[in-house]
Amino acid sequence: MRLGTLVYGFGGFQLDPASGWLTHGQERVRLSQAQARILLHLIVNGPHVASRFDLSEAGWGGTASDDSIEKAIQHVRNALKPQDRQRVLRSGIRFRTSRRRLN
Repeated sequence: MRLGTLVYGFGGFQLDPASGWLTHGQERVRLSQAQARILLHLIVNGPHVASRFDLSEAGWGGTASDDSIEKAIQHVRNALKPQDRQRVLRSGIRFRTSRRRLN
């Protein structure tokens, strides 16, 4: 997935995937390139369940260890409110909030 200049809005958040900035009100969190790509994948493909393979492909082009995937997911989870994502046991993660492109 190619990162562009689009900014995505969802649940009070804004994600600029090109820069990695996740903004909520006055609070800003910098995501790594892999974390931004994972979050972008969840936003664009929500509400479908994303598997570990999907997240590995989105974040690293498919060359990521389980530990790297888990750490990236944990960082994204910490940056989001709990209601914005849902873990689906034995399947993956689902993004549950409405989303929109801001530019």
